[in-house]
Amino acid sequence: MALKKRERRVPNGATRVEREYPAIGLEQAIDFVISAKRTEGLRERTLQDYTKHYGYFIILLREFYPDIEEVAAITTQIIRDHISYMK
Repeated sequence: MALKKRERRVPNGATRVEREYPAIGLEQAIDFVISAKRTEGLRERTLQDYTKHYGYFIILLREFYPDIEEVAAITTQIIRDHISYMK
């Protein structure tokens, strides 16, 4: 007997609400991440490494995907391409 996965159910007559998130630019995204990681207490060297590796990702985007300006446009395939690029 197969188990059904639990789904979040919506009451009858109600509709699901899709959340709208603000568009986040690529530079703004790294600022958010570094601020959050600094708040978590990471060392300055680790924060510098995050920034350096993010820079490599930006280089890949500018070279192969110049039309991407926002984080929402990044797909799984782009992440896979980045991993291959870094190897």
